[in-house]
Amino acid sequence: MQIQVLDLNKKPRVFDDIEPNDYYQMIEFPNYPAWNFSLAEIYNQPFGHLVNVVGNELLTQIIDSQGIKIPQTEWETYRGGDNLPLYYYLRSGKTSDYQLLIIVSSGEFQPARYIANIEAVWEIKQA
Repeated sequence: MQIQVLDLNKKPRVFDDIEPNDYYQMIEFPNYPAWNFSLAEIYNQPFGHLVNVVGNELLTQIIDSQGIKIPQTEWETYRGGDNLPLYYYLRSGKTSDYQLLIIVSSGEFQPARYIANIEAVWEIKQA
């Protein structure tokens, strides 16, 4: 498996609203439809579980490239922009042996105000 960064430029506030009534509502990117996601989808995929998808070596590469702080206790989580928890989701890539890995920070930013930021987009190639 190989991984390559496609975009490390943060896309802030792709969602910025009150707590959603429907966590399954899609957050859409007209220019990049493969990036579309729902909050329900990402909240089931915390960043720490990404090790099960890419392994320790590639996870370390992602952490180093993005400057992500490693949690020091069992109560801490990986954090991204706005000090929000990190999540990820996968989408089909340009061919069947490629996948897009999209890293998102999301959560309650202020009481009843939820935001989500795209932190980075990676491409995974299956060996």
